[in-house]
Amino acid sequence: CRQQLPARPHYNWGRGFVTTMVESAALALQAASAKYEDLVLKRTLRSTVVPWLWEPDVPQYLALLDDLFPGTLGEDCYHMKLEQALVEELVAAGLCESADWRSKVVQVYEAQVTCHAVVLLGPPQSGKTTAGHVLRNA
Repeated sequence: CRQQLPARPHYNWGRGFVTTMVESAALALQAASAKYEDLVLKRTLRSTVVPWLWEPDVPQYLALLDDLFPGTLGEDCYHMKLEQALVEELVAAGLCESADWRSKVVQVYEAQVTCHAVVLLGPPQSGKTTAGHVLRNA
């Protein structure tokens, strides 16, 4: 990671999430078949690290995961039911739907699953409250 991703003083490339990743992976592996071990580990690495990365670094990190776990499903397959429910909730609320915003809401969901507390930060009118409401209702 250090060689392929830019140096950022606040990145630790998941070392601070080791306990969280191991616990999340253990729970997921208990519920999954042994043949899905690679997929579960990839999803765990993705869901615990991606929400903390700077947006331009996310594609490179995902490419690294694809290199580590060749032949596993792409990131779009992880939360299809959740994304479908998000779209339905947005349409019902009369809001515009975009893939970028939907991706951010999925990241909020993943952070809530793996962390004790989640704080949404951003400029006014950027969709923080709406993201929370739509996610709750989905």
